[in-house]
Amino acid sequence: MHSAKSVRHSALCTLHFQLPTMVIIGVDYGKKRIGLATGDSGSGFVFPQTAIVRQTGRDQVHAVIDVARTEGASHIVVGIPKRLDGKTAVPGDIEREVRTFVKEFEKMSDLTIDVEDERMSTALAKRLCEAAEQKGEKVDEDSVAACVILESYIMRTFGREDVSWLSE
Repeated sequence: MHSAKSVRHSALCTLHFQLPTMVIIGVDYGKKRIGLATGDSGSGFVFPQTAIVRQTGRDQVHAVIDVARTEGASHIVVGIPKRLDGKTAVPGDIEREVRTFVKEFEKMSDLTIDVEDERMSTALAKRLCEAAEQKGEKVDEDSVAACVILESYIMRTFGREDVSWLSE
């Protein structure tokens, strides 16, 4: 006979795996490189991809669209700069470039595109990279930042932060 706790756990596990999932690409748009990550909305797992080196004359939008198609993604999430108080950053060069990138992407692709607050993503990515490098692992800081942005989006949008049932 199952206890109420194990029945609840079993029901939650079943519910968890029945959620519709989608593949999402996370983007950390930088001055020199575009960090990329792939994630799954159902599991909440995110994985870094090879960053795109920005080059004059290279179409960054199509490069990201190509990655999205290769990965089977239906959504793109782009990190948008915000101030620490949560307000939109004073428009600077990089914020204008990010907003232009998002507008161009919307024109060129039928994929859904969202923006996500990227506050502190670079700082967290640096810490994660330093920790990985101390263990002898080679990591791409831009793509780790894209992972941080994407993980934040998945947790906020799909409720992946509620994993308390795992400890029961």
